[in-house]
Amino acid sequence: MNDSIKKMLRLIDKDLMITEISYEIFHKEKTLVINAILSPAPRACRSCGSTVVDGNGKA
Repeated sequence: MNDSIKKMLRLIDKDLMITEISYEIFHKEKTLVINAILSPAPRACRSCGSTVVDGNGKA
């Protein structure tokens, strides 16, 4: 089911994992909410916290 939802939403990141699907009321409308995590988590620079990746694929 995880892959089907990702295809429907046109999400191509293989590291994105859908963790929960629920309905919530948002602005008085029943809304489908999809929670996901990125695994492994993106790394950030230890000095500045930036997650910008350089041309070599390193943060």
